[in-house]
Amino acid sequence: MTLHDEPIYGFSRERVCTRRYIDLHKVYHEGNQTKNIHVRFLVVEAHTSYIVLLGRPSLNTLGAVVSTFHLAMKFPFVVNYILTIHKDQNLV
Repeated sequence: MTLHDEPIYGFSRERVCTRRYIDLHKVYHEGNQTKNIHVRFLVVEAHTSYIVLLGRPSLNTLGAVVSTFHLAMKFPFVVNYILTIHKDQNLV
């Protein structure tokens, strides 16, 4: 963990306090197929309905295409297979 204490601005332009970076390996899996990538999470103190936001570096590493309208993300998983992750609209 790396401490990081400079403020940033959130979605509604309010100032949020950053706490630290956490470097983790995120594993995506379906059945017996897995994909493991390194993700750097920035921990902030903010009131939001989001649990986590993936930035461009992580999306680029995955080769992901994101649709906010469909609440979905697709990325190449294994040869000739695309993994789709959906968010339940009722939980938003």
